[in-house]
Amino acid sequence: MSREKGKARQIIERLRFEEFKVLWVITAIGTIFYIGVVMEQIETGARIDTKKNTYLFLH
Repeated sequence: MSREKGKARQIIERLRFEEFKVLWVITAIGTIFYIGVVMEQIETGARIDTKKNTYLFLH
C-alpha cells in the first residue's frame, strides 16, 4: 500500500523553481520591499517629536 502525500507536499512539488521563476522573483521583490517599508517606518517612528505632536493634537 502506498502512502499518500499530504496536500501541502503536493503543492510544493508542483511549485518547482524552474517552472515558476517569475512568481518566485516577484515574491522575493515584494518581500524585500515590504521589509524595507517596515524598517523605514520603524526609523521614522523613532524620530517623532512628542511635543510637536501634542501641540498639533491640541490645536
